[in-house]
Amino acid sequence: MKKPETISVGDNHTAVDLGGFDSISEYRMIHRRTGAELRKVFLKELTGSTGTEISVQSLAAGEEVPYFHTHNHNEETYIVLRGQGKMQVDGDVFPYGRVVS
Repeated sequence: MKKPETISVGDNHTAVDLGGFDSISEYRMIHRRTGAELRKVFLKELTGSTGTEISVQSLAAGEEVPYFHTHNHNEETYIVLRGQGKMQVDGDVFPYGRVVS
C-alpha cells in the first residue's frame, strides 16, 4: 500500500506529495464501516485541515462509490481531473466532468 510523503511542515502549512495523479490508484484504504477496499487517500489529517474533508480517489470506468454518507461539521470538495459520471447530493443526481481528449 502506497503512503503519502510529507515534504514540508510550517506554522501555516503542510505539503504532501502523492505522486502524479495517475498513481492515485496505488493508494488503498479499508472503509471503516463497510470494509470495502477503496483506492483513496484522505488529506485532512495529513495536512492538518480543520474545516474541510479532502480526499483523492480513483474510480475505474463504470465503478461507483459503494456507499452513501453525510457530513455534519465539514464540507467535502471534489476535483475531477478526467472522466465523467453522476453525483448524488441529497436527492439531486447530476452529471459531472467531461471527456478530455
